[in-house]
Amino acid sequence: SHYASSHRGFVIEFDSTHEFFIYGTQVVRYSRKRPVITTRPGWHNADILTTKSPDWAYEQEVRKTKPLSDDIVPMENGHTFIRADPNAKEDPRKLHLFDLPQETIIGVILGWKSDDALLMRIRTAIHKHKMNSIRITKAIPSADEFSMSIVPLEDK
Repeated sequence: SHYASSHRGFVIEFDSTHEFFIYGTQVVRYSRKRPVITTRPGWHNADILTTKSPDWAYEQEVRKTKPLSDDIVPMENGHTFIRADPNAKEDPRKLHLFDLPQETIIGVILGWKSDDALLMRIRTAIHKHKMNSIRITKAIPSADEFSMSIVPLEDK
């Protein structure tokens, strides 16, 4: 519900064993305390990017991070931050994208409230990029528990 537009969207499933995820991948730490933000040239503390409240621990999240630049700027409160990459393709204050190997994507999970139009757009994108080995599944809520089952979709 949090990542799939209140169950109307989708999430992408990745192959976590792919070599792309060997470096820069960190298990999220769940803590009641916020991490301190510190950086220095050639190094950044990713704790701010990989720490969440214990309320989210059920996710067992893993994140892939990548520094945008080594341009470190001091802040008045004693913290520092890494300035956005001025060569980014998009406005660096809004969005940062980087390529990842197609073979890291192994599935798409549709939210249980998603519609056929979304399914068709996903199937079209998969076909267009010749990624036909990708599984398409759908989250279905349990009738008697607060849980979801991920079920394969029948081909239409």
